Amino acid sequence: MPANIRHRTLATTSTPRPLLLKLAGLAVLACLVSGCLTACQPTLECGNWTFTGTPNTSASPKDSFPLSSSFVFNPANCGKQCQCTTDAMIQMVRVYDVDEQMFLAGEGESTEWSDANGWMIDQQPLIGWASGYYGQNNDGTFDPTYNVVGSNGTPNTLNDAPGGWGPSTIFYAVDVAVCVNSDRQGGCDNRILGYYFWSWVVDSNGVGQKFIIAPAWKDLDTEFQSAVAAWNKWAPTSGPVGGGSTGQISEPHAFPFPTLSDL
Repeated sequence: MPANIRHRTLATTSTPRPLLLKLAGLAVLACLVSGCLTACQPTLECGNWTFTGTPNTSASPKDSFPLSSSFVFNPANCGKQCQCTTDAMIQMVRVYDVDEQMFLAGEGESTEWSDANGWMIDQQPLIGWASGYYGQNNDGTFDPTYNVVGSNGTPNTLNDAPGGWGPSTIFYAVDVAVCVNSDRQGGCDNRILGYYFWSWVVDSNGVGQKFIIAPAWKDLDTEFQSAVAAWNKWAPTSGPVGGGSTGQISEPHAFPFPTLSDL
């Protein structure tokens, strides 16, 4: 992958859904008002998350948020057994322009595969990447610039740097750790291992700041399945993916996900 192309996130497509955002936003706010971080039911977490990152409030560009989101899989944390040889990340995002009341999609992306609430798988098939896994090349390997894959006890780390969205933008993301390959006795291929929510806002002056960053809560896992379904509906119709500036091998269309379920 060419350096710095993965998340030069200029808003290239948009979908006006102000009512849907208000409804979805109310659900989030209801959780927060009731003390979501301590009272809402958590999603499955078969391991431990470490999130690091700070928006560039005093550097240029001020609307960039360099970060890493890391998950260490430990099946004992959720009373399960699984020897996962490769776990990787899928990221879903929801980006909203408050002034224009529209959901946005970044470079190489389109709201064509967003769900009814504006959530979408964060990958760039329109400029070459066919897989919905974060940082996965079309030949099945993972680019460690974006996703250092993990295994039992070894961190699976997503590296991101969203930016370029402009003033009055709200950016939500959920990182989902998934076992891509396991040993024959493990039996946990395509099983979800954990979820993590993070978000930031670009204020009216174009300066980014952290919003909510915490382990995910129930309903976000359902929303993830909805975003996967939207991607899978779109992927077979995408047309050829690959080549161009990305250097990815050509594929007839984007890759649908297999069935994914909690461990």
